Amino acid sequence: FAEFLGIFLNFLLSILLKIAEVSSNIIGSNVYIKTPYVIECVIYYLLIFILFEFKKFKVQIRVRAKKLAQKPICIVMLAIIIIGCIGTNFIPKSLRIYFVDVGQGDCTLIQTPTNKNILIDGGGSEFGTFDIGENTLLPYLLDRRITTIDYMIISHADSDHIAGLFAVIDNLKVKNIIISKQGKNSDNLKTLNELVNRNKINVKIVKSGDYIGVDKYTYFEILFPEEELIKENILNNNSIVAKFSYKNFSMLFTGDIEEIAEKKICQMYKGTNKLNAVILKVAHHGSKTSSTEEFLEIVKPNIALIGVGENNNFGHPNKEVLKRINQYTNLIYRTDECGEISLVITGE
Repeated sequence: FAEFLGIFLNFLLSILLKIAEVSSNIIGSNVYIKTPYVIECVIYYLLIFILFEFKKFKVQIRVRAKKLAQKPICIVMLAIIIIGCIGTNFIPKSLRIYFVDVGQGDCTLIQTPTNKNILIDGGGSEFGTFDIGENTLLPYLLDRRITTIDYMIISHADSDHIAGLFAVIDNLKVKNIIISKQGKNSDNLKTLNELVNRNKINVKIVKSGDYIGVDKYTYFEILFPEEELIKENILNNNSIVAKFSYKNFSMLFTGDIEEIAEKKICQMYKGTNKLNAVILKVAHHGSKTSSTEEFLEIVKPNIALIGVGENNNFGHPNKEVLKRINQYTNLIYRTDECGEISLVITGE
C-alpha cells in the first residue's frame, strides 16, 4: 500500500515541480531578498506584537493619542522601532574591503564610507557546470544586503574573472561597468554584451590615464592598459591595472598581468609613486609568470592578497613568487588558506 501511495504522491509532486519550473520563467516571478539585520527581525516581531495588542484590546485603527498613551508598552516599542529604523544612518562608517573566496579566481567587494558598492571581477570557470555566480557570489552579495552595484570593474574577459559576474548582472541592479579594450572576441564578451543591452547598463571603456571618482572620499586611477595593446597573451597582459585610493590608503589591482606587462608598466611610471600601494592584489593568482622583482620593488606592498583555489592544478601560488613577495612583507593572505579576507580601513 505504501509503495502504491508513493507512486501516486510522486506523480502529484512531479506536477507541482513542473508548475514551479514553468512559473519561475515568468518575468518578475523571481524575487531576490537580502538578508535582514537582526534589528529588522526584532522590529518585525514588535510590530506583530503591537498589532496583536491592538486587536486584543479592540483598539481601532484611528485610536486617539490619549488612549494610546494609556498603553506605555506600545509607546516604548514604537520608540524602539523609530530608533532602529533611522539610528543606523547616523553611525559613522569605514571603508570595507572583502577579498571574496571564489575558488580559483579573483573577486573583490569594496564598500565605501558613503555606501557605494564596487565589485571587481567575480570568479568563474570554463570547466564543469557549477555556476560560481549563481551559487556563490549572488547569495554572498544578498547576505551582505547588497542589491545594487554602483561600479563593476572587469579586469579582463577570462572566465575566472568574468563568468561569475553574469548572474549578478542579470539579477541585481548594476549601474556602471568598467572594462578595457579586449584584444579578442570570446563567448564571455558576447554574453556580457547581451546582458548589458538587456539591462541597459552604462559601460565605460577605460585606458591608462583615466580617472573614476566613486565618491568624495574614494577614486580609481587607471594605470594600464594603453591604447596600443600587448600582443603576447593578449587578454592577461592587457588586464586593467587600477589604483584605488582613500585618504592615505591605497590598493593596487593587477588582474592577470605577466612579466612583459609588468616591465612596460614599470617603465611608464618610473620615478613616480603611482604604483606604490599599501595592499597589492597579486597578479595572476601568484603565477610564476608575474610579480617580478622590479615590479614589487616599485609597489613595495605592506600586505599582499592572493585569490587562489585550494589544491588547484596550476601550482598557484608559485613558491618563488612567495619568496619574492616575502622580501617586502610577511603579510601574505590567500583565499585557499584563509577563505574570505576582510579589511576595515579607517584612513586615520
